[in-house]
Amino acid sequence: MTDGGQTRDLLYVDDLVAALLLAATRRDLSGAVLNLSGGREYVVREVAEEIARLAGTPELLRVGSALERPGELYRLLGSGKLADEALGWRPRTGLLDGLRRTVEWYREHLSLFEGARP
Repeated sequence: MTDGGQTRDLLYVDDLVAALLLAATRRDLSGAVLNLSGGREYVVREVAEEIARLAGTPELLRVGSALERPGELYRLLGSGKLADEALGWRPRTGLLDGLRRTVEWYREHLSLFEGARP
């Protein structure tokens, strides 16, 4: 990975699906643009380190081994204010809980990835 200094606003998939289901039931929002966002920046390197720790493979993480991509966005942060106002939606899953659930899901479904190339 790169040096991982970039930041991202991350959202757990179950929270995203809940917001999409709410929005799908609202005809009055047809054509509206709502950011589905947690409203918080996380440093990519720190997230990657936590994932590696949860997976039990911190030695595999190679921070700084890749160059940044041309045009890489260094910061990505949204505001979920309109989604909250229009849908009464806010994410419920914190970053650490979401990462734990994700790592556990992959552990339970390793057979789906057998033979996949790294």
